[in-house]
Amino acid sequence: TLFVRNLSQQVSEAVLRETFGKCDVVERVLFRSFPGRASEYFAQVDFRTSAGVTEGFKLSGTPILGVTCQLSVMDPGSKAMMKQVWETREQQLLPPEEEAPHPSEPQGVQADYMRRFKEAEEDKRLRTVHIAGLPEDATEEGLRLLCKQLGEVLDLRMDQNG
Repeated sequence: TLFVRNLSQQVSEAVLRETFGKCDVVERVLFRSFPGRASEYFAQVDFRTSAGVTEGFKLSGTPILGVTCQLSVMDPGSKAMMKQVWETREQQLLPPEEEAPHPSEPQGVQADYMRRFKEAEEDKRLRTVHIAGLPEDATEEGLRLLCKQLGEVLDLRMDQNG
């Protein structure tokens, strides 16, 4: 699945099928609005195979009906929702301003360290991808090559089932 943002108002399912059909068989095209923003929308393009996602992702930055599209493998709607949930959770965990220890006090230093640690862990979690159902002959090199098109691969681990 690829998610297409920054779409022209005139874009249609047929236009997206024609654009991405060169990459692989397009099984489904859905138009969805961003949470809380009914006037802004994006498209979800489902391909028959992962090769379609890989090839389709290469079209990021190309114009569709004169508007430069942005492609992602992450659902932009869920990304906004996750950010909102995270910010709400953080606000609930923070003590009120008058109760918060000063950053130079021992409790303040510890709280600041814990906050940074939690942010780093959450950032890592949000950048981690789990891929299941790989063929037994899949190699680490092949997986790195596939994932490299989506961004820098910092770490890779392949677990065997059974």
